Amino acid sequence: MRYQENSTVKLERELTDGIKKQVIAFANSNGGTIFIGIEKNGKVIGVTDPDEVSTQVSNMIRDGIKPDATTLTEYNVESINGKDVVRIDVQKGTRNPYYLVTEGLCPSGVFVRKGKSTSAASNSVIRRMIKRTDGNVFEEMRSLNQDLTFNTTAAEFKKRNLDFTESQMKDLGLISPDNIYTNLGYLLSDQCDHTIKVAVFSGKTKSIFKDRREFAGPLLKQFKDVSAYLSPLNKTREEFSSLSHAEGKDYPEEALREALLNSIVHRDYSYSASTLISIFDNRIELVSMGGLAKRINLKDIKLGISLSRNEKLKEVFSRLKLIEAHGTGIQKILNSYEHCSNKPEVKVSGNAFLLMLPNMNAEAMAKTLTENEQAVLGLFADNEAIARKDVEALLSVSQTMAGRIVRQLVRKGLLSVVGHGMNTKYVLNK
Repeated sequence: MRYQENSTVKLERELTDGIKKQVIAFANSNGGTIFIGIEKNGKVIGVTDPDEVSTQVSNMIRDGIKPDATTLTEYNVESINGKDVVRIDVQKGTRNPYYLVTEGLCPSGVFVRKGKSTSAASNSVIRRMIKRTDGNVFEEMRSLNQDLTFNTTAAEFKKRNLDFTESQMKDLGLISPDNIYTNLGYLLSDQCDHTIKVAVFSGKTKSIFKDRREFAGPLLKQFKDVSAYLSPLNKTREEFSSLSHAEGKDYPEEALREALLNSIVHRDYSYSASTLISIFDNRIELVSMGGLAKRINLKDIKLGISLSRNEKLKEVFSRLKLIEAHGTGIQKILNSYEHCSNKPEVKVSGNAFLLMLPNMNAEAMAKTLTENEQAVLGLFADNEAIARKDVEALLSVSQTMAGRIVRQLVRKGLLSVVGHGMNTKYVLNK
């Protein structure tokens, strides 16, 4: 009998470290058989100590491949033409993708069988295998990056006198029963590359940037850093401190906090796009990826019904006392605006979720117009844009006073600035 390589047969002259790649390829494909002691041309040369070879292969598979592939392999010694050959039968795996411990879940560590060749799997193939094996719940899938550290998250747990041991990480779902980091672990690791982008605009449109930042790192750090950035932007208007909402702030602190938590905890992290926070003079918009979780609609949310797509992530934030376990975030936001004429708005598409928080002071500011400010706004009855000199001519005031009046109208969210220097114009916000 002449042995030949094909999609389910691999011939090896002798035992080398490359045997692990062949086992992985068969386990990730349709199974197969490896013969050690037969050259690629089919010539049988045998091995000197078949039992020792079998033991070495068993150890290499045990120590060098994840998930555990030892139960997928069976070793036999066959005598062919009077020579001993080690036969390794590899079953098709049920925990694909299998990979080299030293390389991880990447093309250099994951292999598949294509015809009689063993090839590195592409990232898209690896993701498909993970999804097919682990299901559609992103946080429970195995992370492509297995070289993770948790310095920041561990510090947050320690600050609250909570354990963050390996056992605790398994209990929370950061580590799978196979001792493999999950995507939840990745989201809470120092290596997390999902980000939140924050932009501050002048006026009510995205015409003029005032500032922009991008926040990265573990999700707990992103929540902390973005909260710290937003806090000074949530200004207290002393002229409105007598209003019913707390301290005359532009946004209820609880609403702002809950909106940020909602955008972090409930977004769909299978999308790589960043969460977007846009701050205008009259509102804040938070856009997170993924739309609503399945089997729930907008009316359900407004009624206080909560169904999270990231239950384990929510549990982590709940254990750290950052959110309530029974999901009352949207209700808290709506209740914060109970006495405000402008209410929060929610818009949902198949791929995104937008939450808009109105500036509680914007409407009141607009109503406190001086006679001069009202006169300036009257210029827009016949003009799409005005310049400072138009205000000087209308009110017979100095250049300094005219500048002060238009800046106040910009601050109140009624005008936006277009251009700069000698070409500066002011347009009416719609």
